[in-house]
Amino acid sequence: MNRRAQGARGEEQAVSYLLAEGYRILERNFTGSAGEVDIIAVRGRTLVFVEVKSWKGFGMSDLEYALSPRKKERIVRTAREFLLRGGFDEERFDIRFDVVFIGRSGEVRHIPAAFDGTEDGTDCSGD
Repeated sequence: MNRRAQGARGEEQAVSYLLAEGYRILERNFTGSAGEVDIIAVRGRTLVFVEVKSWKGFGMSDLEYALSPRKKERIVRTAREFLLRGGFDEERFDIRFDVVFIGRSGEVRHIPAAFDGTEDGTDCSGD
């Protein structure tokens, strides 16, 4: 299976998992000038920007390698663009950045608040 197909399959698994956990999916593969956010979801008062990592050759113990500082910065900048485009009323919602890791055996590990959203030097929390 090529990387693109593996990534798409991982995103499908992540969406299924998030839906089962009570999240509502707002967008998939939102693209801004800085990059892409795999999934944008909401649950309760929390707007969640989700990065999906699906690796065939790595296990759950490799999570520390999942996101480089540059990748986090791109996600935060893209999230900010989503908010600025009027995609959501950020004053009514908390903002969170999660990672959903799909392991080589198909196991799902959800890491809420995997990073804090200040990676680009600005605060994306609406405060």
